[in-house]
Amino acid sequence: MRVLNVAEKSSVAKAVANILSRNQGLRMREGRSRYNKLFEFNYSIHGQHCQMVVTSVIGHLMELEFEDRFCKWHSCDPAHLY
Repeated sequence: MRVLNVAEKSSVAKAVANILSRNQGLRMREGRSRYNKLFEFNYSIHGQHCQMVVTSVIGHLMELEFEDRFCKWHSCDPAHLY
């Protein structure tokens, strides 16, 4: 399984990838834009192996259509988002 994670800034994408990968097995490659790198690493979610891909966007994320229970920073366990 492949899981895509999108951050609003490239620096945040890199930081998230470093934290989740624990700086082990983290690979970086060029994306379609030279400003938005792709960070890839192996990960386990609920015991299931997956390949995590973390990248970023150019500009701002203006709208999200999450259910109310997912709209606050501390309203849920991040694992429930997968």
